Amino acid sequence: KYQEELDSLTKTTGFTSVILQELVEKATQKKPNDRYWFIKDYLIGRCPTCNEECDWKMNYCDKCGQALDWSEEK
Repeated sequence: KYQEELDSLTKTTGFTSVILQELVEKATQKKPNDRYWFIKDYLIGRCPTCNEECDWKMNYCDKCGQALDWSEEK
């Protein structure tokens, strides 16, 4: 059943299974790397995908779109 859905999406959208997997990876929240407090109540970390600096107010990296999980910090 899942293969049928994947085949259907591939035919209708032009996405390949590799592209769909990449989209799933980007949508799956990951914890930022190298987290540190810059100013009181201002947490900064690096995107685990592209290493771009992000702050805890961002739910995703504005450079590559990776979903971020800050749950332990805020």
